[in-house]
Amino acid sequence: MLEQQVSNWQGRTVNYYRCLRLLGQGGMGEVWLAEDQRDQRQVALKLLPGVLASEEGQRHLFKREARIAASLNHPSILAVYDFGETFINEDEVVCYLTMPCVTGGTLRDRIYATGGLSPAEGLRYLRQAAQAIDYLHSQHVLHRDIKPANMLLDGEQLLLSDFGIARLLNSDTHRSRTHAGAGTPEYMAPEQIRSKAEAASDRYSLGVIAYQIFVGSLPFKDAQPFEIMLKQVKDQPPLPHLLNPKLSPQVESVLLKALAKQPAERYESCNAFVDALEQALQGQQVLLASETVMTRPQPVRDVTDIITAPQPAVLSLADPASSPPQEPATLTMAPMRLGSNQTLTHNSAMTSEQKTLVDQFLSTNKFAGKLGRRTLLIGGVATALVIAGGSTAAITLLDRKTILQPQPPGPQQFTPGSPLIRLTAHKDNVENAVWDPSGRYLATAGKDTHVMLWDIGPILQKNPTSLQIKDEPTRKWKFTEDIQGNQLHWTSDGHNIIVSGVSLGEFTLVNPFSNTGQQQNFSDSSFNPDNLFPPLLECTVSQPHANMLAAIVFTQTEPAQVSLWQPNKPKTPAVRLSYTSPDTQSKQKPFLITIAWSCDGTLLAGQLSSQEIVIWNAKTRAVQTKITLPPIKGSGSINVLKIALAWSPTNPHLLAAFNIDAVSIIDVQQSKVLYQLTTDEAGALSSPPKDELEPGTVWYPHVVSISWSPNGRYITASYARSTRVHVWDLQAKQNKIDKEGRRLQHYLIPPANTPSVHGSSILDVNWSPDGRYLATSSYDFTTIIWKVDAK
Repeated sequence: MLEQQVSNWQGRTVNYYRCLRLLGQGGMGEVWLAEDQRDQRQVALKLLPGVLASEEGQRHLFKREARIAASLNHPSILAVYDFGETFINEDEVVCYLTMPCVTGGTLRDRIYATGGLSPAEGLRYLRQAAQAIDYLHSQHVLHRDIKPANMLLDGEQLLLSDFGIARLLNSDTHRSRTHAGAGTPEYMAPEQIRSKAEAASDRYSLGVIAYQIFVGSLPFKDAQPFEIMLKQVKDQPPLPHLLNPKLSPQVESVLLKALAKQPAERYESCNAFVDALEQALQGQQVLLASETVMTRPQPVRDVTDIITAPQPAVLSLADPASSPPQEPATLTMAPMRLGSNQTLTHNSAMTSEQKTLVDQFLSTNKFAGKLGRRTLLIGGVATALVIAGGSTAAITLLDRKTILQPQPPGPQQFTPGSPLIRLTAHKDNVENAVWDPSGRYLATAGKDTHVMLWDIGPILQKNPTSLQIKDEPTRKWKFTEDIQGNQLHWTSDGHNIIVSGVSLGEFTLVNPFSNTGQQQNFSDSSFNPDNLFPPLLECTVSQPHANMLAAIVFTQTEPAQVSLWQPNKPKTPAVRLSYTSPDTQSKQKPFLITIAWSCDGTLLAGQLSSQEIVIWNAKTRAVQTKITLPPIKGSGSINVLKIALAWSPTNPHLLAAFNIDAVSIIDVQQSKVLYQLTTDEAGALSSPPKDELEPGTVWYPHVVSISWSPNGRYITASYARSTRVHVWDLQAKQNKIDKEGRRLQHYLIPPANTPSVHGSSILDVNWSPDGRYLATSSYDFTTIIWKVDAK
């Protein structure tokens, strides 16, 4: 099992080095503060992901790359003291390097901590970097990942780090496990994106850094890294004077030459570039990044970003507060965009030129990592980021037994809710709040990349009469990417938490009840590991009673496919379900957005981007029926946050489905929509300021989350821009109807005439298994437990 590196090195000795403290971990391995027991000095010990002992070629490649790194001798290059390997079991080897433990942080830290650099400081660091890069090239070595995060600071001295390692981890042996590639999209040269890296590629990356320093922004930025790479290849960077009007034409000319698309048109060396930049700056009073608006930094992508954090606060991937804030991650799809700013669009098609470029990239490029969270370009090319890496302190083994007394499904006497518990540990949007089957535990996850487990049963058993604040979860796990809506679920037996959408081509089961928080990755071994874009496995849900796992499999060629997995076979799905749209005139195939099992586990429903609902029979594996939702009025691009789908817990043929501003109640036996639920609440119907909307899009009120009470009587939903839960009583004898014949909500939680409890929109709402409580999570970084049963 090589999917997860051994990380419990605390106090262990690796040859001569005793591990003292974990400094950071990521797709490129782990970095430990270690003591060299030969001369009693402290070093930074980098442990690469493990390889099989039998993989002699990979071990030889490591030694060759490490030997080259160790042979380099330059004042602006981080030295490699030593390298070697250690067996962690009889057939697995971990390779390591030791380096000086530099405590001054990185140039990336410096830029964003100060808001910008002075001309003299910027030129000083660029000059040192240029000298180091030119020295590498004189030794016939390419770096391939020049960026501020790989430039360490020791006082005023800059030290270039991590050459060769990115290329090593991009080899066939490591790529299938770590997906760590060579290069970072924001700094990659056009020819490097086409897998034709040369010395001029490193010079281009230095040009990007200079542009960032003197203009105050990266030349190409986007929520979608693959789109950044397309811009690197096809687009000219914004003219520097448009972003910084005080830059002279001479400085602009130098920066643009450094970023020329053709390698031959750039400067012949890094030093020549810095010389030209220094000459252009002479006599000019330059407006720097500190006087302009700096772009927010990109998320920490690998361990090199944190290897030398400033003391005494050591940056750690387990501490999101010490990392720069992340940009909202967006999944762009056609005809829908999903993510923090999802878009429903009806006329977005990829040009033939874009298709040619994408095909060329896919056919030649070995880049398999450092992409953004999840992306689908217009026209349907999917990408995904890095591995998930979880860590948590060891705790006492939890008791899975519920301490809540079992009751008939409720609520027995519905009440519009009073808040009992507020959970406050998350540092960003909480997009998921899901109960375990016992009702004792709640799992939450969201934008801060943490999954948290909360033991709330003891608090509820005491029947609190005032709001309780809980700011420490029972356990937590750190992943490399945010866990978006619909990506967190429990297995039906309550033994594991399912985490989807954070890793290339896999989903993860986390056992919260083991002492180590054991994780198991599921990935289809039948897919080609050299494929740049392994299939996305999204929205994994557990079959009731049988415990079969179903995951959306998204590929460019088969966007409407589901794989079914047995829990004890993580490498091979048991069967695949698929759907082909009968609309042969459509330019783009509809794709699955979310899936859900019926309460008896006999049917699996999937909602497609075409606003169709497909129902598969779990026994025959065939499509049983298809339902098309009522069309919405209007046209154009519509911003939405999340798509929701929920089966009745008491009727295996009744389904509630997202239909923009309404919930459609569907009888799957009759293959028709029975009626629709909607709202007239002012918050849900309000629009955001126009400057918050993406160009070319309009706002439309829409449902974000749907949940059915355990007794099947009530449906709750949250709406974008609303801080209240909307509740419909399906057994009500009288219903208020809007002008389109849809039923309006019967209750709001909290009621309309009382203050909101959440400070921002509610992103998820779910009933407890006994029906007595609701859990709501929000943009305000909190989760609230509400009592909704008066008995």
